[in-house]
Amino acid sequence: MNELIFIIHIVVVGGEHEFFIYECSELTQPNLKIVLKAFSIFKKRLKSGMQLLILNDINENPVKDFHNYKYRNEVQIIQPGSIQLRATLIAAAYAGIYIPEFLSIENFGLNYMKVNVPFLTINDEQLLSIYKDAAIYTEIDEKKIADNLMLLYKDE
Repeated sequence: MNELIFIIHIVVVGGEHEFFIYECSELTQPNLKIVLKAFSIFKKRLKSGMQLLILNDINENPVKDFHNYKYRNEVQIIQPGSIQLRATLIAAAYAGIYIPEFLSIENFGLNYMKVNVPFLTINDEQLLSIYKDAAIYTEIDEKKIADNLMLLYKDE
């Protein structure tokens, strides 16, 4: 419970910045580098205090050469550990990003929809039929993802 209070304080209260949240799992880790590049494009265009919070569900460091990343001070990598912590962070996020390498059975978008947090995911017929206009859809391309992050930011 102390871990939960500490992280919420740092990210939500003490950080004083809004944040996108990226769920990093075995399905999404291959596209993390593309998302980081998209976040860089977003930061260059907007010059805002927006941050990126990566919920790391894999046992290793999800970002190779992270120390070289220009905006590393505006990216936090957290292993959520508990369902309660994950839910709290998702609810506090400005928007969610879920860019899997391939689709799975899990309904990740429902987590965002339950707490009215917009989310960005891949453009896929199956996902379009499930989430309809509850999500913003993108191609797996850093410029298109950055454009959609701008859309989310400007048009809540």
